[in-house]
Parts: sequence; C-alpha cells; structure tokens
Amino acid sequence: MTDPTPPPSDPPDDVDAAFDAIVAGFQAPTTPTTPIDDDTAPPESPDDPGGWGDLAPPVDPRADAEAPPEPEESFQPPPPPPLPRADALTWLAWIGALGGPALYFLLSTLGWNWQTWQIGIVLAGFLGGFAVLVSRLGDDSPDDGDPDKGAVV
Repeated sequence: MTDPTPPPSDPPDDVDAAFDAIVAGFQAPTTPTTPIDDDTAPPESPDDPGGWGDLAPPVDPRADAEAPPEPEESFQPPPPPPLPRADALTWLAWIGALGGPALYFLLSTLGWNWQTWQIGIVLAGFLGGFAVLVSRLGDDSPDDGDPDKGAVV
C-alpha cells in the first residue's frame, strides 16, 4: 500500500524575521518610487508663475484677518432649583417596589425557607409600591396645549 500524502510542514522558522521586516517597512519614511515627468507639469508663464491658470486654488480673503477677540464674560447658567422632597408614602412605595424583590432575592440566595404568607407580603409590597408610583405619574405635561412645541432658536 502506498503512503498517503506527507503531513504539512511546520511554518518556517523565519516568521519573526518576516514580521520584523514588515514592521520596518511601516516605519520607513515614504518617498515616491517613480520620478515625476516634467511633461505633466503645467507650463509657466510670466503672468502665471505657478502655471496653473484658472485651476489655481482660490485665495482665502480671511487668511490675513485677525481672530475675533475673546468675549470678556462667558455665560454662567443660574443654579438649578432644589429637588422636591418626597413624602413618606413615596418613600414607602419605593421601598416596596425595590426592597421587596431585593429582600426576596437576598434571603433566597442565603437559603431562607419561605412560607406562603411571607411570599405574599413581599409580593403585595412590590405590587402596592409599583401601583402607587405609577398612579403618582403626571398625566400630561404642562406644555401640552402649546402649539409651538418645536425647538426655539
């Protein structure tokens, strides 16, 4: 029986040398490899020293202008008004909506054996807190009657 094809050879040992050559090629300064033909250069004339005629880039009239002076004062917005303080019912609603599931998760991971009434209290606290928070959301914004809701420029 004939021997199957030989196993593929390992990569060459000069991989590091090849990589170093590639990196050196990236770090080498770039110079044109072909000289520029003088036949493609535009002809020069006494009234057009660059030889480009109407194709010359326009001169920016603002190039010699001075920069505008810095403003003496900068806008400082007024300090924001203080946040409104929440009442006790809102605090209890947040505790029930966030604290109930957090307590259930924490005690369940610690191996707490839950009774049915305890699960009911946690569930009622979550649902009650969620319901209070949703019911206290505003129905409409004060600017709903404003026909000019667009951006003000």
